[in-house]
Amino acid sequence: MAPFIILSASLLPLLAIFHGSFASHDYAAQRIPLGGALFQLEARGLLPRQGSDDLGSDCGGDPSCSTTDWGCQCGFADDSWIPPSPTPTPLPTNVPGLNGIPGCAYVIYPDGQACVDADYCNCGGTPAPLLTETIDDTTTQNCNYKTVPTSECPKPTKAPVTPKAPNPEPPKPEGTLRCNPRPGGTFKKFSQLKAKDQIQKICQAYVDDGVVLSEDGDHLPSAKYADLEQITGASEDDSDLVINPNWAKRGCDGVNKTTAMDFKAVGVENCQGYFMRAVDGCGEFENPNGDEYWKWGGQNRAACVFWNVNAQ
Repeated sequence: MAPFIILSASLLPLLAIFHGSFASHDYAAQRIPLGGALFQLEARGLLPRQGSDDLGSDCGGDPSCSTTDWGCQCGFADDSWIPPSPTPTPLPTNVPGLNGIPGCAYVIYPDGQACVDADYCNCGGTPAPLLTETIDDTTTQNCNYKTVPTSECPKPTKAPVTPKAPNPEPPKPEGTLRCNPRPGGTFKKFSQLKAKDQIQKICQAYVDDGVVLSEDGDHLPSAKYADLEQITGASEDDSDLVINPNWAKRGCDGVNKTTAMDFKAVGVENCQGYFMRAVDGCGEFENPNGDEYWKWGGQNRAACVFWNVNAQ
């Protein structure tokens, strides 16, 4: 087949000299013989009205050409011939977070480590190193895996965490009771429910502030807790209900002997237990009439502390 030359629009007048006028058609290119050579005209549909048989009756075997009354018409005028589309690249099916595959989560050391002493990615139970990505001169680490990674832990980058020593077991709220005398003494009955509510508030304050009682230190909590430790409206005859602890060597003769009463170590629950033993461990033990004021209270001696709950 003869060589081809691309003919620009600037050569259209020259082409017209040899082949006369041109007409508009709906195809993009036309091949015509000229001076023994073939020209491919990309003139957006300009078609010569007279043809030539220089290509032969089969148009030179070119599949893009067809025979017309004036010669070989080449290009895409024949709608039956469509250039093949490129075959699309199939997308991967093992993308984390798609098609039912678990996504990848960023795990910060030491939160539930599958990898030792390092941050890592958890892709559905498969550990993998963090990915490093730089965008606009900013480098970040993430877990944006495009396919499910193989199991591989990163090298340790964090200092090992030294486990904290466990806190000593707090003393159990037991002790030796000294209950207040029944009618005939100076003590008054008080409300068990109001005493319990106030004890919870007192213990919470002691624990929050880290109050410590000891032989060489404070024997009593500071005066800042006076409004909590003495309340009105909780006992008969408008008597004050007094709730407080005090360090005492005689209390060391009971159970849970210690060198100091650290309320933060003991905790709110055990603090309440020590006080409530002086309430519920002393009479009355039944309240058949449903009276509001029916408890006498007393003193619980434990852990070198007197735990006092009295109404006078």
